[in-house]
Amino acid sequence: MDQAKHNGLKNSTRQLYLRETFPQHIVPYLGHLRLDKVTPDIVRDWHSELKEHLRDGSSTVARSYRLLRSIINTAVEDEIIQRNPCRIKGAGNTKAAERPALGLPEIRDLAQARPEHYRALVQLLVWSGSRIGEGAVLQGQPIWQRLGCSDDPSRQRVQELQRCDSFHLRVG
Repeated sequence: MDQAKHNGLKNSTRQLYLRETFPQHIVPYLGHLRLDKVTPDIVRDWHSELKEHLRDGSSTVARSYRLLRSIINTAVEDEIIQRNPCRIKGAGNTKAAERPALGLPEIRDLAQARPEHYRALVQLLVWSGSRIGEGAVLQGQPIWQRLGCSDDPSRQRVQELQRCDSFHLRVG
C-alpha cells in the first residue's frame, strides 16, 4: 500500500493503531455508533472515561484521541458527516511529566552505589545527558581502533609535540 493512503504514518505507528489503539480504546466505547451519531458530548464522555481507566498514562489517551479525530476528519472530508465532534482542545497532545534533576550529592551517591567498574559510566551518563544505550556502546574497542587506525592518534600527537619541543626556535 502506498504511503499517501496512510497519511504519511510509519508502518510501526499504523500497526499500533490497528492492533491496539483502535480495537482496544475506540471500538469498545464507540464501535456501536454510526459516525453521524457521534456527538461532541459522546466524545467528551469517551475521553473522560478513557483517562480514568487507563493506567499507562496520557500518551495512550492522546494517541486514541488523535486516531479518532483523524478517522472522523476523513469522514468530514468525504462528506459523510458535516462536522467533526472531536473538539477537546489539547486532547491529542501528550504532556510529559516533569522529570526531577538529581543534585550533586545524589549523583555522587548513585555512582558510589554502583560497582566500581560502572562508576565512570554513571558519571559520563549524568554529565553528558547520554542514555544508557549510548554509554553501553562505548565498551570494547577504543574508537580509534574501530576506525581502523593502527595506533592511538592522541599518543601520536603527544609524540609529535615532544619532538617539536626538543627544537628551540630563535627568532631574529
